[in-house]
Formats: sequence, structure tokens, C-alpha cells
Amino acid sequence: MRNNLKELGADKRYTFTATIGKKGVKKGYNGKIEETILLLHVKQGAKYVAHHLWFQYGKQFSDLDLKIGDEISFDARVTIYVKGYFGKNIDVYKPMSVDYALQYPSNIKKVLKEP
Repeated sequence: MRNNLKELGADKRYTFTATIGKKGVKKGYNGKIEETILLLHVKQGAKYVAHHLWFQYGKQFSDLDLKIGDEISFDARVTIYVKGYFGKNIDVYKPMSVDYALQYPSNIKKVLKEP
């Protein structure tokens, strides 16, 4: 569980910083392929809140021409979600649990590094 996100409180917006990890793809609803982006070392101010988070690679991300290792700042909402196995096969050990994530990123900006 991402306890540091839990401490911030759900349904509140904050400003975060993160490092671009990599781009990827996933199968979305109806089997459509969607581009994604991995954010690493996510912080709120100086406080570390998540090792990594995945987001959809939307227009705001693509407009910045991001490269692996670039640092960004963005606003996002802390949300709660349920993860784990939802099926009926009792032999699978991955019980459902609550975790915290970020959604609705906005004001995405590349952080310029000082030389």
C-alpha cells in the first residue's frame, strides 16, 4: 500500500514531481491499444509518496517531448482503488486490498535542471 499517499487523503489535489521511466502500451477497454507512461520516484514536495505510477500517455504528456530521465511536475488527485484477484478460483492467492493512486494529471511541466 502507498501509505504516504494515504496520509495525504483521498479526493484532494496536490502538486507532485517525478522522473520519466519509460513508455509502454496496454490493452484498454474493447481491446484498443493505449499508450502509457511510467513515472518513477514520485514526490509531493520533499516527501516521497510512490516508487512508481503508470498514467495514460495523453496529449499533455506528448506535447512535452519527454525523454527517459526527464523530471516533471504535475497536479493530480489522490484516489482509492481496489486491487487483487476478483475471480472465483480459490486456489489463486492474490486477495483483494485497497491501495492509493493518482488520477487526472494536469499542469504537466518539464522541470529544467540547473547546470
